[in-house]
Formats: sequence, C-alpha cells, structure tokens
Amino acid sequence: MLDLTIIMVTYNHEGFIKTAIESILKQATQYKYEILIGDDFSKDKTAEIIEEYQNSYPNKIRFIERNKNIGASQNLYDLLLKSRGRYIAYLEGDDFWNDKNKIQKQINLLDSNDYIGVAHANYRVDMNGKTFDETCYYNSPKEININDLLKTSGIFHTATLMHKNFFLESTSEFEIVFKAHTIISDYTIACLCLDKGSILYIPDKMSSYRDNISAKGENASAIIRRNIIKQYEEIINMYSKLESYFNNKYSFDYAKAVRFLELISSYLMKKNITLREMKKISKKLSMKIKFITAYLFLKKSIIYCIKKLKS
Repeated sequence: MLDLTIIMVTYNHEGFIKTAIESILKQATQYKYEILIGDDFSKDKTAEIIEEYQNSYPNKIRFIERNKNIGASQNLYDLLLKSRGRYIAYLEGDDFWNDKNKIQKQINLLDSNDYIGVAHANYRVDMNGKTFDETCYYNSPKEININDLLKTSGIFHTATLMHKNFFLESTSEFEIVFKAHTIISDYTIACLCLDKGSILYIPDKMSSYRDNISAKGENASAIIRRNIIKQYEEIINMYSKLESYFNNKYSFDYAKAVRFLELISSYLMKKNITLREMKKISKKLSMKIKFITAYLFLKKSIIYCIKKLKS
C-alpha cells in the first residue's frame, strides 16, 4: 500500500496548477505517495497542463478528467473513494506547499502517535504568491477535539491537514462529504476526522493559501463572496445536515452563531447586505443561537475596546 494519497481538486487553475504540483514533487521524503488530481471540467488549459505532468510522472500522478462540471465537493468525494494511501493529504489547485519536509513531518507524527490526523498553520498569499498574512490558531502543539471545532467556522485550512484514510473502509457512509454542501467540504472532512479521534495541530507554516485570486481562477471563498446571503443560508443548512448525519450527537449551534456574527460584521463594516436581510435571517434562528451570537459580539467588542485603549 502507498503511504499517502495527495488529493487535488482543480477548476480553472491554469495560472496556479504548475506551482501546486511542483510544490509536491519537491517534497523530500522517504514515503511513497500518489497525486490524485480531479479537474472539474475546466474551461481553460488546466487539464492540458495536468496531462503534461501525468506523462512526465506516470508513477506518481493519476489524473481524473471530468466530462462535465460536478461541483467541488462531488469531485473531492470521488477522489477520496479512489485514494490508495494509508494517509490522505489535500492541496487545491490554486494553493501550494512551502515546506519540502511537510510529508515527512506529518507522517512521522502520525506513525508515532494515535492521532487521526495532523494539521498545521499556513500563510495567506495573493494571486502572485506574495505572502500578506498568516493563520496560526495555536502557538504551540495542541490536541484538537470535536468540541474545539464546533466553536469555530474552521480551525485549519484544507491544505494543512493529513489524516488516516478511513475512506478505504466504506463508501456510501461518507456521502455527506458532498451532500452537506456542493462546494465546501473542509468542515465536513474535519468533522468526520474528529468524530474518529483527535487531530494534532502544530504551528509550523508549511502551506500557502491563495486568498485573493482573480475572477478567472476559482476557489470556494471567491464563489461565496458573490452572493453572501445565499451562501450563508447554505452553510447554515450544511450544519443542520451534519447534525442529522451524526444523529444529533453534536450541536452545531455555536458554529451557527459564529457564522451569524460574521454576517453581522459584514453588515456593519462592509454594508454589502441590508438590515432587512439581516432581520429576515435572524427570525429563522433559535433563541439559543441568538444568545450565543450576542455573547460573542459582546466579547469581541470588549476585546476590541481593550486593544484600542492600550494602543
């Protein structure tokens, strides 16, 4: 069996796909891996570029080319079922790894511990690959459980996660990957992992997330920003589907409140939604979610004021 399957979903990434693939091929590791790439019927030259790499590295790259657009989550799910490694890592076609020892570090940690997965910090870069920020949730190694995740809208980026390949065990059981949301799957994957065990988070910044890509390239963040209300409702619906999938074993109310607070912040700061829309959404939320949102808003406001007083 292969040690690792690296799953890469792509769509209109011709300007970035080479950097993504090369960042994997530059890895210095003793472990055997495959790169499983699924292109979701790109309209540019992404597929042509991938084919060139597949021809050059036939023993490492497996290319799945779609004959129609099936959506990011469905694309990912199909690749997960085709994975052959004992571990799975992720890298979308517009992101890249920036540490050549990433594979070696994460597999070493997984082999020597009982974690279901290992995730890490990351850089945020623009469309030219220039770093403008970083994301590091914990400054020292921390064991994350499902309750840590449920208090956030996400603790780690997709390209930072490596986990045991539990998709080898079943098929239809994991259809929630694409049924929860058509383009967002990272939160669902995190939930599936943390339902089976804990994830070790390390502060090493070993990948870069391309946050502000052009309209030609596509990622989930860019799509969501087009219609913030519609996408917000779909994310809330995703949480409800996850609650049902786990037979109400976990409550996603806190996560829903975090998302609603993000919407409130967007209304107050950017004015890209109306007060009428905000009230309409608020009426659909339970009193518990509203209470949590109010608590989070107050907490955030106090922290902001303290920082202002200190500056």
